[in-house]
Amino acid sequence: MAQFNLNVNDPEAQASEFTPVPEGAYIVTLEKTEEKVAKTGKKFLEFSFRILEGQYSGRRVWERVYIYEPEKRGGIVYAKRMTRLMLVAQGLTEIRDTAELEGRNFLVTVKVDKNGDWERNVITNYNPVPKVEVKTADMKSAPW
Repeated sequence: MAQFNLNVNDPEAQASEFTPVPEGAYIVTLEKTEEKVAKTGKKFLEFSFRILEGQYSGRRVWERVYIYEPEKRGGIVYAKRMTRLMLVAQGLTEIRDTAELEGRNFLVTVKVDKNGDWERNVITNYNPVPKVEVKTADMKSAPW
C-alpha cells in the first residue's frame, strides 16, 4: 500500500493536460513543430504550444494542419492561412522550416471545439504578444 493524500477539490487532480482550456486569449510559446502520421495514414504537421501566463500557465495547446493532401485543397489552404498568421505575428515574411518558429511567443485566440462526447482546443488566431510599456520616473522633477 502507498500513502497518497488526495482531495477531490485539488485543481491538479481535476485538470488534465488533455482537457481543453477555456476559450480566450493566451500568451504561448511554440515549443515544437513535428510531422506526424494520423491513424488514417495521412501526414500532418503539429504545433505544440505551452501557455506562459495566468491560471493555465504550463498547460499545452496544439494546432494540427494537414499540408500533405493535394487532393484536399481546403486542408492546404487552412494550413497556409494559419502558418501565415504565425509569420505575420512575428514580423516575418518567409521561413524555410517551421522549426524557425520554435521558441517564439504568440498571443493566440483559443476556442473549444465540441464534437459529440469529446472536446478539444482549436487555435483560431495568432497575434504578436503586446509590448508592455514601462513608465520611467521623470528625473527632472526628482526631489534632489
